[in-house]
Amino acid sequence: MKTAEFYEELYKKNKNYEGGSDSADYKFKEVKKEVDKNIEKHSIVLDIGCSSGRFLKNYVDAKEKYGSDISKIIVN
Repeated sequence: MKTAEFYEELYKKNKNYEGGSDSADYKFKEVKKEVDKNIEKHSIVLDIGCSSGRFLKNYVDAKEKYGSDISKIIVN
């Protein structure tokens, strides 16, 4: 199964998918900490493989936010 097909099936099964689990939440916080060290407030943020946009939602001070994902279901 291709990656795109895997995620299409995942998103079809769970319409409210936000991504994550306990371990994913921990990793999310660690990644956000690292990103925060390297960007200034009011920056433009691009998230490749954004899924539901959960990561982007945390950047309320971003000047602009963009997300891209291979799943047509999750980004529509």
